[in-house]
Amino acid sequence: MGLVGSQDWVVSKLRGSKDLLWKIPVAALATYNSIEPSLRLPLNTRAIASALNCYVLDEARRLFDGVRNSKFIETNGTTYHLLDGCVLWYKQLGPDGMPSNYPTETADSMMQGNFPFMPQRVLLVVGFQLDATLQGIKSVVIQRFNAARRLQFYIELEQVLAKPRVLKMPTIAATVKAKTRVKIKRGPEQKELLAQENV
Repeated sequence: MGLVGSQDWVVSKLRGSKDLLWKIPVAALATYNSIEPSLRLPLNTRAIASALNCYVLDEARRLFDGVRNSKFIETNGTTYHLLDGCVLWYKQLGPDGMPSNYPTETADSMMQGNFPFMPQRVLLVVGFQLDATLQGIKSVVIQRFNAARRLQFYIELEQVLAKPRVLKMPTIAATVKAKTRVKIKRGPEQKELLAQENV
């Protein structure tokens, strides 16, 4: 399993949740994109990030509802997700692949995992990157920092696409049957049509 807070330890703790952690930002982005485009037009980058973060947290709460060892805590104006001994912090990542945090003393302390309200917990950023059109998720990663903006390690969650199945096509011999000719026979009531065709 590895030492507490190590990459192996994190993988062992979150292995069962990896599918949900991928689905959360995908569903949140779909919700955001369901808003009428004219209503989204006035939103700046910061407002879009805030709206997406709200949808991400809402989706996380929904998907993890009833999951053992899962609890959401709101403090210091931030929502944290306690999951199997980890503290997850859902964040949109910038173009550099890093979360945008103001490098305050508190932020630096928290990035190192110093939580006065949750001692001995490992803080992990569940970061997601959007494509340029805001239509899809480029990546979902779990990041561990040892200080503000000093990345200790990251784990990429890769979407596994189902392999297309090639169906065995039936052979021509099996599908070709003896052809039956079909002739239209007119009944006695259609004598007028016959007469018209023969004119």
